[in-house]
Amino acid sequence: ALPIYPHQGLGQPQLANYVPAVLFPINWLTVILPPAWWDLIYLLDWFLAAYFVSLICRMFGAGRWGAIVGGAAMFAGGFFPAYLEIRSIVGTVASFPALIYAIERALRQPGWKWQSVFVGAATYALATGGHPSPALFGLALAMAFLAIRIAASPGLFRPALRRVLPAMVCGGLLAAPLLLPFADHMFRGSVPIHTPDRGLEHFPWQGLALTVFPFLYGPMNFTVWGPLHAGLTWVPASVTCLGFFGLFELGKKKRALVALVVPVLLVAAKNFGVPFINDIGRLPLLRELTIMYSVGFVWMTLAILAGVGLSRIAARPLRQWGVPLLVWLTYVGVMLSVGASTVHEALPLLQREPWRFPHYNAAVASGLFWAIGDRKSTRLNSSHVSESRMPS
Repeated sequence: ALPIYPHQGLGQPQLANYVPAVLFPINWLTVILPPAWWDLIYLLDWFLAAYFVSLICRMFGAGRWGAIVGGAAMFAGGFFPAYLEIRSIVGTVASFPALIYAIERALRQPGWKWQSVFVGAATYALATGGHPSPALFGLALAMAFLAIRIAASPGLFRPALRRVLPAMVCGGLLAAPLLLPFADHMFRGSVPIHTPDRGLEHFPWQGLALTVFPFLYGPMNFTVWGPLHAGLTWVPASVTCLGFFGLFELGKKKRALVALVVPVLLVAAKNFGVPFINDIGRLPLLRELTIMYSVGFVWMTLAILAGVGLSRIAARPLRQWGVPLLVWLTYVGVMLSVGASTVHEALPLLQREPWRFPHYNAAVASGLFWAIGDRKSTRLNSSHVSESRMPS
């Protein structure tokens, strides 16, 4: 085993290097923690992401149990396990739900004492978390969320102008020491190492099958497509099912949820290579970024939708579940066909590496189990979980 050198970076311009993220508050724990405990920082990033997702679920009307489900769903997706030890990515992505929560609470509660501090701190954490790609995407999504909220509710324009935007600007100014390194990375450092089509990279659309059948194409970092995709698109079928129910809650009464879901759906479309939308990766700035890092924001939103979806199951009578269940079962059938076809195309690889077959069989069996089990469990929830037990 290699020894740990906690002072290896002495003499290097770490402020100009986004990987150490020395300005990110969570990373300051390295000052007081022994080097052998530094892995706790990665876990703390993951926990904070789940915690703020649960707070957002509660604010969006998911209730106590919906908030628990939303937070737990954050521990079930593939993004954080894949990037857990790359804190320049995970730390940045984990700051995003904190900023969304701060913005929404500031808009809803004008008397919130700490609104300016919280919004500014969350913006600062997002900017200093490390990697410039997810930082830029997270800021763009937060601004899109705020813009849609204002467009849907014009009465929020003055509160946003007076309370939210100034705090975000102050948080950004605190992170100003990273602006020059960021510009250097974009216009000089990334040019020789990134291919001209970097911004056009995307996940195979067949990866959507992993939202019902995780590990269908192999374990993480050993999928049939190689380590590039690293199982980042897998998520348990139960989370996806509840997310489908959450989508049916979009409407006038859930304007904040709409403001979050709409821009994130565009990000998801880019990540899966939807024609025309994927071409935004040709733009001068975006073509230097690894846009697939933004998949973490997509799965956060799916976790929030799962929490909201559980509240719908508890609050709505059984007769109103027909359309969501039909859409869900149709999606399961389509994804099963897509997955089987993709595996058939990769049959030579599976034959060379027969250890992949147990993963395939287990993925199909477990995915169908959850797909069918979710349908039955929703009926049980209707009789055992009432709206009164899930306060909004």
